[in-house]
Amino acid sequence: MNKSSIVSRARAILAQATQQPKVEPTVSLAGGDDLVIEPAAENPSPVYWERADLSIVGPGRPEFLAKVGEGLRATYWVVAQFQGVPVWINSIMLRSKKAFEQQAKVRVVEPIPRDGF
Repeated sequence: MNKSSIVSRARAILAQATQQPKVEPTVSLAGGDDLVIEPAAENPSPVYWERADLSIVGPGRPEFLAKVGEGLRATYWVVAQFQGVPVWINSIMLRSKKAFEQQAKVRVVEPIPRDGF
C-alpha cells in the first residue's frame, strides 16, 4: 500500500466512526419490559380512539410512537396531544374517523323516580 491509499483508507474509517448511529431511546421499566419511543411523522394524520365508556374521541395529534416489551407480549402506543393534554393511546383502541362520525350521540335522560312512575 502506498501512502495515498493508506491516507484515503484512514479518512474513510474516520468518516464512518464519526457518523452517529441511529439509536432508539430505550428505557427499562420496573416490570423488566423495555420501552422504545420515537417521534411520530412530521405531519401525522389525526387519530381517534375508544375510551373505557365506549365513546370514540378525537382527533388527537400524534407526537410519539412507543413499544413496550418484546415479541408476542409487546404492546404499541401512540402518544398524542388532545385538547392540549398528552394522552397515551393503546393501539388496540384506535378507531377510524368514520366510526367517530357515525357513533350514536350521547343523550341525557331523566332518572326514573324511586317510587316508579
